[in-house]
Amino acid sequence: MVRSIADEHNVVVLVPSKRQAEVWAPEANLTVSKADDITAAVARLTRGRVGLVVIINRYDGIDLPDEACRLLVIDSLPFAYNGLERREAVALRDSDAMVTRQLQRLEQGMGRGVRSRDDRCVVLLLGEQLIQLLSHPAYSDRLSGATHAQLDVSRVVASRLEGKTAEELRPVIAQVIGNDVGFRKLTRQKLTGVTYSPASVSETAAHLRSAYNHAVAGRPREAAGQAQTAVEAARNDRDAALAGWLGETYATYLHAVDPLAAQQALTDAGRLNNAVLKPRAGVEYNRITPPSYQAQQAVDYLTARYSTGQELTLGLAVVLADIDWDATRTPEAEASLADLGRHLGFTAQMPERDFKIGSDVLWSVGSHTYWVIEAKTGSKTAAIGKHDINQLAGSTNWCRTEYGTDATVVPIIVHQSHIISREGTPPPSARVINVQKLKGLKAAVYQFMRAVADGDRYRTPAEVEKQLTEFKLNTTGFIEAFTQLGYREPLSP
Repeated sequence: MVRSIADEHNVVVLVPSKRQAEVWAPEANLTVSKADDITAAVARLTRGRVGLVVIINRYDGIDLPDEACRLLVIDSLPFAYNGLERREAVALRDSDAMVTRQLQRLEQGMGRGVRSRDDRCVVLLLGEQLIQLLSHPAYSDRLSGATHAQLDVSRVVASRLEGKTAEELRPVIAQVIGNDVGFRKLTRQKLTGVTYSPASVSETAAHLRSAYNHAVAGRPREAAGQAQTAVEAARNDRDAALAGWLGETYATYLHAVDPLAAQQALTDAGRLNNAVLKPRAGVEYNRITPPSYQAQQAVDYLTARYSTGQELTLGLAVVLADIDWDATRTPEAEASLADLGRHLGFTAQMPERDFKIGSDVLWSVGSHTYWVIEAKTGSKTAAIGKHDINQLAGSTNWCRTEYGTDATVVPIIVHQSHIISREGTPPPSARVINVQKLKGLKAAVYQFMRAVADGDRYRTPAEVEKQLTEFKLNTTGFIEAFTQLGYREPLSP
């Protein structure tokens, strides 16, 4: 549908990664990622019709007025791409601070195609994370008045198109591109009276800037003091993830004044956010708590996190979207595997990230049983290599040491292949979630999600238990349905 529109008008697709750009590659006339190439592509668009242009990881600093872009597609939520931004994104996952930053980048992207009052451009928003973010009522006040008003119009249109095919969007898109009088009148009515509030600077940002200014001026003690105040401001806003992240920054400034105190600051930061750097002395491992009755624990988790079935549907879809074969987003995949366990009524932690010991993910599934999970979603090898399978064996041994020889430990590796290199030493009965098994798991979770979201049945333990059993997501069905035994690579002839 988008390709057919590009045969007549310029269409720009903004994607967050090269991997997502590959989805559009068969239909794209041009794909650009480097700054100079993006500049040249924009210049071509402003001169005449190019067709469908895909731009990778650029949401600001681009002007696409009038005929330069009549349809703008933002495919998936913008996410961090360089090393520091990725660390921050994982540390601040689901925090208020990260939500605000994502919304700001999204608004910047949405504004690329409308550069004046009389300009017109259709914006299509795609992707589970993106839709979840925009649909959450708690976040609506973080959008500008104009964006808020336009989304209200969009929801009215969308309600009339529910259940329709993508092709049936064409007449609506044609109305906007064709400057339909009725559509123009509706949008201008909605935008009448919209005012822009002056930009505000958060208290944490102000103190962090002051800390930086003191540091470059050679006043380390004052810099540390301002960074500490930023931490306290985040704690006062009840944003523990941000407070912990800023605690790492505070420790950095404090190190120039008192290295011992800086190590304690890192310890304190880790109590608020497990993803920050660890102190030199390390941190003591905290054993995972065993779950209660699975269905009840699932109900407790889901009702605390989601207020409606629709929110649950979007939320769990976001979790599944991050469990993917993408080498650039392995930390997100690991975090989502832990989160999936909690959605299903198990307890979960990330020992390697949080304590620098053990497996990527650990699920406690009850009856003194533990599933040790190593996530190799970024691996492209045809077989599970020696390093990866030996890592699973080491994590399995660690779990038995930590939880006792009477514990039942199930080793699981998430890898595209279920074939194990002969050079490796797999733990006994090693299980694999390969491409086909992950596909089946996602399908089952989607079915479970829709079933318990319908009529808010996720609030009733008996209903949740029924659906967990139906889709083999309970402790007895999961291993059999969604993992398989690893297969040792045959000897060469």
